[in-house]
Amino acid sequence: MWIGKHNRNWTTGNYLSALNEYRNFTNKNPTQLIENAREDIKAGKLMDERQILEEFLRYVAFLNTAKIVPNTKRLKITGIASFFTNFYIDVPISRINMPIEPLVKYQI
Repeated sequence: MWIGKHNRNWTTGNYLSALNEYRNFTNKNPTQLIENAREDIKAGKLMDERQILEEFLRYVAFLNTAKIVPNTKRLKITGIASFFTNFYIDVPISRINMPIEPLVKYQI
């Protein structure tokens, strides 16, 4: 299991809490999060075309509006990134203190 790699109780608890918050935010269970990300990868989509990017950036924007300290934001993002990277899924790491604009598709 992904969380078993972390040997500190506080890390385990914080990462599980972060994943639970992200799961509630996206309305997906962990299996759905992984399956959706893998489907996009198998379809050959670039990172800016993947659903994980939009969901992750919306979550970071949500964290930026929450009244929590920057270290807590980083902890939550690190926990979620740890979950995805355990399943070999790249995560679009973002600067969490920068305002994030909605994802806009390229126009040619």
